Amino acid sequence: MDRAAWERDWLDLVADLLSAPLSALPEERICTQLQETFGLLATAYQFREPGQLAVQRLWPSDEQFSGHRAEVDHWSVHCAPTGHPVLRYYLATGDCRALQVADVPERFADAAVQGSWREVAGPWGAAEQLAMPVHVTAQSHRAS
Repeated sequence: MDRAAWERDWLDLVADLLSAPLSALPEERICTQLQETFGLLATAYQFREPGQLAVQRLWPSDEQFSGHRAEVDHWSVHCAPTGHPVLRYYLATGDCRALQVADVPERFADAAVQGSWREVAGPWGAAEQLAMPVHVTAQSHRAS
């Protein structure tokens, strides 16, 4: 698909989202469109409410991350707030800009944290990631 088609698809999505009040964010549609536009292995939508464990949904749902799907699911819920460089940054700053793992300032994810992340996510085929937050506070977050 060419750039003009991608832009048209995104404008159609935004128009659909703005055409009527939403009762729920169309996570799968947004994540699928991100995959198609950028040629991604997979996309995730993760959210955490105050006092709750994180919840993560991955698309495509049958992606196995080189046989590590159960590990991805567990790590993302139980370890991400302290181990994922981007999430550490978001939770510490409340900043809501799109950010790549490699661009997280060292004071939020030093060489040891970055190295640990690459060691964990490398076998999944997901060490390089871009996050697009929707909402971030110290108690909760939503991001793709």
